[in-house]
Amino acid sequence: MDYQEQIDYINRENAFMTYNHIRVAAVEDGKSKVIAEIDKTSLNVHQAIHGGVYYTMADCAAGAAARSDGRKYVTMDADFHYLHGTDQGPIQAVGSAVHRGKTLCVVNVEITGPDGQLLAMGTFTMFCLGE
Repeated sequence: MDYQEQIDYINRENAFMTYNHIRVAAVEDGKSKVIAEIDKTSLNVHQAIHGGVYYTMADCAAGAAARSDGRKYVTMDADFHYLHGTDQGPIQAVGSAVHRGKTLCVVNVEITGPDGQLLAMGTFTMFCLGE
């Protein structure tokens, strides 16, 4: 699949992302961008974006960046840091592969708000299932 086909496939077939108002906006060699539209279902009891939205976006961005080589991946491990909260959207996650081996791909992800503020960041280790 080319990059646009990957984007279309993920956005069409990943029901969890759709349910959470998250979509892949861009994929290229080792990189991805994921966008989340925010509504009342994205908020926690304090009326800020729930941390699970940040983590889910980061996981999706890491997966899309890893899969840019055309292989299938699942999340093996993650180290994630929440830095700032917001109640404003949309928010975006950008994933960049920093290491790609035969079976593992390590991806750094940064999540920013509409004003560009860094909200969260993490490193994800993705395990390759094969072609």
